Amino acid sequence: MLKYTLKIDGMKCGMCEAHVCDIIRKNIEAKKVKASHKKNEASFVLNTAGDISKVIEQIKAMGYNVLDVKTEEYNERINNRNINTICWDHTWLSDGIFIKE
Repeated sequence: MLKYTLKIDGMKCGMCEAHVCDIIRKNIEAKKVKASHKKNEASFVLNTAGDISKVIEQIKAMGYNVLDVKTEEYNERINNRNINTICWDHTWLSDGIFIKE
């Protein structure tokens, strides 16, 4: 999975954050969608590398400026543990389901 972080100029309030999050959710199948006008950024996670140009275009059309796009590997965690680890007497499976050993 990949985490995308967009540096966005022009967000001033919580409603701006909501608009940016809505654009992301409507254009791609993203998880963990967040935006912060204080940090001037939005982030989301995709299962595979995807084309986010439509998202960037839509954000710009709303009057915001996308200054930078960063990507990094994202390892999903459950209860602050990596998914494929053993926890007490349970084994976490890759889909987030656990089985009792």
